[in-house]
Amino acid sequence: MKAVILAGGLGLRLRPLTNNIPKCMIKILDKPIAEYVVDWLRENGIQDILFAAGYKWKKIHEYFGDGSRHKVNIEYSVETNQLGDGGAVRNALQLLKTDPKDTFLVVNGDIITNLRLKSAIDFHKRNNGLATIVATQIRYPYGVIKVARKGLVQSIVEKPILPVWSSIGIYMFRKQVETFLPEYGNLAETTLPRLAEIGLLRAYCARGIFWRTIDDVKNLRSVEKELLSGVVRTKSGNCLIVKNVT
Repeated sequence: MKAVILAGGLGLRLRPLTNNIPKCMIKILDKPIAEYVVDWLRENGIQDILFAAGYKWKKIHEYFGDGSRHKVNIEYSVETNQLGDGGAVRNALQLLKTDPKDTFLVVNGDIITNLRLKSAIDFHKRNNGLATIVATQIRYPYGVIKVARKGLVQSIVEKPILPVWSSIGIYMFRKQVETFLPEYGNLAETTLPRLAEIGLLRAYCARGIFWRTIDDVKNLRSVEKELLSGVVRTKSGNCLIVKNVT
């Protein structure tokens, strides 16, 4: 299976850190975010990787090159204009040499996770899916108060896990999805709602996984603390596990 890493965004919410590099190249504990993604893919058995890049893309190329240093094969799909992630996937498909029925993976370039991909891929194939999104239940970042009549507080739960499923920026597609991809636009606003509407979209629901996305400086610092505290991992088998990194 081949994987597309989405790495074309401007990273505006992380300025000035992204003034001279793309967001995926910001370092967490002296390691670019994208390297966590590449290592995770390799540890899950995926060696053919294509960066869908744009803004400051040469910084990615300078670091990873052809991928041999990381024991993977890396190519680059470069957009000259901002295409959105849907347009970026469509653009990347021109370089993916896959059979129309083969599955390829799409992953955001700003996440860190210990998801085991095999179960998700098996789910996708077992259902003969055109498109599958990976979802999990996320922790609400604030306290939740249950209020009864006359303002009586019945309970307070600090940062609960929400009883809803959220997409975590990992997708599995067959190449036929190209007909649903926009030239410009985002997957969540174009392709995915359309596929859901006509019954061609499934969700693999993963419970109890570690998953973080780096959207702003607060996220960045929070993940650094978690890594330093040993909440996340080194490798064992084909995935990242909870283990001290120091």
